[in-house]
Amino acid sequence: MEAVNASRPDVIGKLPQLQNMVKRDPVGYRTEFLMQLRHFESEYQLFLLQPTKESAHFGALVNFLSHVAKCYPVEMAAFPEQIMGLLRDNYLVLEPELRKTLVQSLMLLRNRGLVDAITLLKLFFELFRCPDKRLRELLYKHIVSDIRQLNATSRNVKVNKALQNFLFEMLKDESEHAAIKSLQVLMELFKRKIWHDQRSVNVIVTACTSKNTKLLVMALSFFLGIDEDILEDE
Repeated sequence: MEAVNASRPDVIGKLPQLQNMVKRDPVGYRTEFLMQLRHFESEYQLFLLQPTKESAHFGALVNFLSHVAKCYPVEMAAFPEQIMGLLRDNYLVLEPELRKTLVQSLMLLRNRGLVDAITLLKLFFELFRCPDKRLRELLYKHIVSDIRQLNATSRNVKVNKALQNFLFEMLKDESEHAAIKSLQVLMELFKRKIWHDQRSVNVIVTACTSKNTKLLVMALSFFLGIDEDILEDE
């Protein structure tokens, strides 16, 4: 595969082709995969030092690796935590498009069972602090969907308890965006009867005494069955 020796735009363009080849023949294309993994490691180290740098090539590498990660579980074992760490430490300064790419790569890894649900969902709740409405909506949809899947056949008590405890803390977060979206997640899960228990009700009740007017109105409106415009995430 000549892409590894090409210019960066050429590499970005040829990675989807390599991705398809790797999926069809992981053993035959292991050398090409390892070369791209080394490129990622080099770019990753640079991003740790300069998280605001130009990101198209790095984003393309992350996207490629997230799609082929299941083909090389040993070599890719550290990859999810690297991406989570990059987001956790730099989400406010990352270029919006790259930030979205990193989030989507983690969603893909989660869907393929390559990242722990509790760890990733906690990070996604924290990313609600990001001043990016489209990203918050993307995170919201994934969180609700993932928790629904985790409880599809039976109640996942361990996951539910851990996330409900975390949600309780998020409702007290200094970021209004994070507190509002977290409460919206909880209320949506309750309405769908996924978290339809007293514990969830008790957490929503705490918002009824919040000093944040929007949280207060959201919680009161929820119990009164009122849908107000103020519930919108602005």
